[in-house]
Amino acid sequence: MKSLMRRVEELRRVISTIESTIAKLRVMHASGEVNEKRFKRDLKALNLGLKSLREELETTLTNLYSLADRRCRFEEAFHFYRDIGKPLNLSAFSLNDLREKLAVLPIDSLEFHFHRGDFTAWIRDVIEDPELAKEIAEIKAKGESLRRKLIQLISERIKTYKEESNRLSELSP
Repeated sequence: MKSLMRRVEELRRVISTIESTIAKLRVMHASGEVNEKRFKRDLKALNLGLKSLREELETTLTNLYSLADRRCRFEEAFHFYRDIGKPLNLSAFSLNDLREKLAVLPIDSLEFHFHRGDFTAWIRDVIEDPELAKEIAEIKAKGESLRRKLIQLISERIKTYKEESNRLSELSP
């Protein structure tokens, strides 16, 4: 999430710089410092770049908003087990999907994966959210309390993804 947020901020800075450059170019043209031919050429180039950056910003904001629902490939999915060699034939393909599966997962499977650090590793490596992974690793609970805490942390993160995307969308040009 942080890398997407950094990307949004970076894109906004570059867009702002180009918009300032366009404004300066207009002033220079109006004052006669820049001739018509150069003005049109430079303005066209700057506007093309600006259009491209705005499209990328929109895509990045969409990606940020959809982090919770971004589906991974089968081989990257979280595959649940009751114990080593005892698969449950249940898999999660997104953070939202994991949250839903945690609500119905047998408690022995939930504790098996939690104590091995499987949730932490998957969220860090596949979902690419090291902050959430760290928060989950620090949980000190068992049984239904563990289930509630996991679901709560994941729900809060999903809400944060959407809020950040909305906030950044409002700030975007």
